Amino acid sequence: MATELRKEESMLYPYIIKLWLFSVAFIAPLLLVGIEIFDNDLKILPIIHLFIILGLSLSLPTLFLCHLAYSFLKSKAIPSLLLRVYICLISIVGVIVTFYILGITSNILGVYSASIIIASSVLPLDRR
Repeated sequence: MATELRKEESMLYPYIIKLWLFSVAFIAPLLLVGIEIFDNDLKILPIIHLFIILGLSLSLPTLFLCHLAYSFLKSKAIPSLLLRVYICLISIVGVIVTFYILGITSNILGVYSASIIIASSVLPLDRR
């Protein structure tokens, strides 16, 4: 019963959605707050909600691209680690392109890239 429920829950929230939400809405804000603790000049904490909202909305094209790539790659006979690396690289390139288009050059790019790597290493990969 518990296994069936876990499978249904996993089908409702595929790996890419979990990766997107976990990295953008949870890990990146935590990393930003951690940076602010050591660098008081940033003053990110009062506007952290804006980072979450903008991060989620501006990363939608990358989410769509990762979903397409994941759907294609998961049907192939490639190892899980390689699939995880491909999705991670596509996500990081998407972050870099988004920041380039917006003209943002700061250490926040590294924070979002690191949050993708952390989230992809923590979340289990769904291979169905």
